[in-house]
Amino acid sequence: MGRTRRGEEKRTEVASRGSPAGAPHPDHRDTRRPAVDGRAGQARQGRPDRRRAAAGRGPARVTALRRGGPTRRTRTRGLAMPPPGSLLFYTRPMEPRVCHLVGLLVAASLLWATGCGNLDIDLSKARGAKSLSALFKPTSPEDAVEMALDEYDADRRYRGTALLANAPYAGEEPYLKLFEDAAKDEDAGVRQVGVRALGIHGAPEHVPLLVERLEDEQWLVRMEAARALQRLHNEAAVAPLMEHLDPEKEDQPAVRAEAALALGQYRQQRVVQALVAALNDPSLAVNHNALRSLETLTGQNFGFEPAEWLAWLDTADDPFAAGRVYTYPGFRRGKLWYEYIPFMPQPPNEAESIPVGLTPRFDS
Repeated sequence: MGRTRRGEEKRTEVASRGSPAGAPHPDHRDTRRPAVDGRAGQARQGRPDRRRAAAGRGPARVTALRRGGPTRRTRTRGLAMPPPGSLLFYTRPMEPRVCHLVGLLVAASLLWATGCGNLDIDLSKARGAKSLSALFKPTSPEDAVEMALDEYDADRRYRGTALLANAPYAGEEPYLKLFEDAAKDEDAGVRQVGVRALGIHGAPEHVPLLVERLEDEQWLVRMEAARALQRLHNEAAVAPLMEHLDPEKEDQPAVRAEAALALGQYRQQRVVQALVAALNDPSLAVNHNALRSLETLTGQNFGFEPAEWLAWLDTADDPFAAGRVYTYPGFRRGKLWYEYIPFMPQPPNEAESIPVGLTPRFDS
């Protein structure tokens, strides 16, 4: 016992000589935990359940709530909870410029989808547009002519010619010359709209050009030519129209139907014979238009029976005595919802009228 006590005293004396007063010995290990500030630091030193409690989750939080802490209802009483499912449709707010551009594009798409196709909408102007009216600003005649004369872009030629075709001032000579060139364009779409423009603004002297387009390789151009010949009266169109009424020479029913309607303005025996034969056409549209033209020419209605028509023709002294005045078909429809808005274009309605060059004959 004494030897052990003396050894301990000696080690204590050596330690006190080798280190300053109050300083720990180098071999001494401090087992105390370092001081940590804050709740997070205390949570890192604690047990796992306390760490989860500090983070706001885990079973320790439930235990704390059970021990009398603030309940979930107390915690959320002052908060405005979003309605269920609203987070599914949440999107971050856009910049004002982006909202302005998107709004213009959406409005343009809606108006275009609902049939507002008579406006020349250029969506490339949407970025600099100050208002919706600026986006739908009509194209000026100068710009339309420039587009119609663009030799490098057939789409621009089509758009420009279409805009001029619907303009009321396009019956003047410079525009008619432009339409004649468009009817001979290398692009089928431009030819089609050029023929349409000649039918709207042309004169009987344009009939030979329209007859030439009856032989076009594209059936849409041929159909447009037959439709344009309904508005212009010229005896030179009779034989070509009768030829394109024959299903053995014209394979498109739409072209034959328009030709049957155009023949209703010519009071000739051969025309009546061709229309009676068209009652046997396999297309119902051709049958309907042929009967309509026969009623206009003769004032009679024997239905779709060619035999009854032929029997009546054999006994009639003047088959055109009771005939009516021919008018080309018009167009009429009701207003769409957006056309009730002020300053919006109205429906492109057009009344029936007499073809240019036709002198009505009224028999007493």
